[in-house]
Amino acid sequence: MSRRATPVSPRTTLFARLARLAQGAAVSTVGATAAAAAVLVVGCASSDTHPPMAGGCEPDAPCTLQPPPVGSGPETGTSDTGAGDGNANDGGLEIAVSGEIRRPTAYSVAPSKGTVATTNVDIQALRADGSTIVATPLAGVFTLPTVGRATDGAWLRLRSSSVVKTLMWVDTSGGDVLGAEVPLFDDALPQVTSTTVGLPVAVAGTATVVLHVLDATGAPIAGVSTSRANYLDSTIGYFGPYFDDGFDGITHGASTTGGKGTLVYLAVDPTITALGFNVPLVVPSLGTRSVSFPVKADAVSYREFVAK
Repeated sequence: MSRRATPVSPRTTLFARLARLAQGAAVSTVGATAAAAAVLVVGCASSDTHPPMAGGCEPDAPCTLQPPPVGSGPETGTSDTGAGDGNANDGGLEIAVSGEIRRPTAYSVAPSKGTVATTNVDIQALRADGSTIVATPLAGVFTLPTVGRATDGAWLRLRSSSVVKTLMWVDTSGGDVLGAEVPLFDDALPQVTSTTVGLPVAVAGTATVVLHVLDATGAPIAGVSTSRANYLDSTIGYFGPYFDDGFDGITHGASTTGGKGTLVYLAVDPTITALGFNVPLVVPSLGTRSVSFPVKADAVSYREFVAK
C-alpha cells in the first residue's frame, strides 16, 4: 500500500466500494471476505432508531458517543466520551474509509512498513449526524462505510478491549478513502522511547503525539523544526519534540526532523484544553504550518501531515 490513503469520488456506491476493496486488498478471497465481514459488523450508535446493542453497539458507551468538532477542545481525562476527536461534517455527506491495521515497530516507521495486525480490536468514526460507527476488522482489514465527510478530515479511534490505543487523522475532503493504514503501536513503546531520550518523568497515564511530515509525493521531509518545545519543565504538560535520527530511532539531540520526517511528543497531559495539542511547524522552502491533535491518556495521536 502507498504511504498515503487515496481519496475517490463520494458518489461511488457502497457495493462498488466493497468490490474495489476486495480487489485492492491483495489478499484474494481473504481480502473480499474481510471487507464484507467488516461492514456486517458495523455498529449502530444511535439508540433512537435501534436497540442499544444492535449491530455492534457496545455496552460501555459507543451508542451515545458523539464527539464535538476538532477545535472545540481535545478529549480529556480517561473517560471514553470521544470529546475532541471528531470532525465537522461537510454538508451531511458520508464517505467510506477502508484499510488495514498495521504494527509499526517504532514511531518513525511508516505504518505501511509494519506487519498486519490481527489483534482483537475495533475501529470507530463519526457519521455526518454525529453518531458513531463501529467496525471490527477481520484479518486486519476494516471498512467504515458511512463516515462523515469533512473539509478538514476525520479522526479514527482504534480500540483494543474497549481501550483507545490510537487516534489517527484521515483526509476525507476528496471522497472515499481506500488503503488507510492505521498504526497499532506496542504498549511498551512510550516507556521505551522515554527511556531512550532520558525523559525525567513517567509516561503512564499520559498521551503520546506522533507526527510524520510528508511532501506532496508522500516522501518524508527532513529539516522540519518547531517552536513548541520543552525538555526540562515538568509543569508545562508535555516533553519534546524528539526527532527521528534518520533511521528508525528517536533522538534527544536533534533540533529538526531527519530522513523519516518524524516528531514525537511524550508525557502529554491529556487534560490540555484550548484548541487541542497544536504543533507549529517550520517546513523548509514552505514556511510555517500548524497541525492540531486531540489527545487521550495512554493513547497515541498519530497524523501524516502533507505539507503544501
